[in-house]
Amino acid sequence: MLALAFAVVFGAGPAIFAALTVVQPVPRQAMMLVGITAACIAGAMGLRAVFGETGAATGVALTLIWLAWIAVMALGAQALRRLDSRRGMIRLTRVGGAIATTVPWFGFAAAHMVTG
Repeated sequence: MLALAFAVVFGAGPAIFAALTVVQPVPRQAMMLVGITAACIAGAMGLRAVFGETGAATGVALTLIWLAWIAVMALGAQALRRLDSRRGMIRLTRVGGAIATTVPWFGFAAAHMVTG
């Protein structure tokens, strides 16, 4: 399970982030990212009643929270790119955002180590 989570988070996370960010951000895209975040959080909150009862529901809820995290990172990157559109900022937000998408995996791995 941990190896699968690693592969998904480190493979798909940066790819999803790259797909959600563009070099020239526009306000319409920001609204799309807010919508994605809200939809993911609403979906995860909808699964609150069954969280922890079944592996599938827990996995879906955690995936939705992770996707919301990626959308928020993309929104932050786009905001920084709107403030500073130079090549250095684009590169910094691309690398920083890709790294940030993997942060939740470390919490998952730490929890897995503690619980055995």
